[in-house]
Amino acid sequence: MIIQPVVTLPDEIKKDEPFEIQTLFKNPSDRNRQFDVTARFNEQTFFSAKVNDGFSVNPYLSFFLKTSESGVLSIIWQDQGGQRFEIEKQLEVS
Repeated sequence: MIIQPVVTLPDEIKKDEPFEIQTLFKNPSDRNRQFDVTARFNEQTFFSAKVNDGFSVNPYLSFFLKTSESGVLSIIWQDQGGQRFEIEKQLEVS
């Protein structure tokens, strides 16, 4: 079971400059720490990871995106039991 993740983005996103996306999420079950994380921008996957027992109980992930257009960022967490959690954020590029 995944408890609501936190996503942190920069205050300003500049055209064609990479920016960092940070995620932190709490997983209350030590027995079920295997899940997939997928990040999409405008429905195109740009990051994915399989998180397993080698990660901390409450994993922190950081990754970068570079874009020239505004759009929708989606980050999806799905555990091995099928529970799914998704956060969507509208990104405005300046």
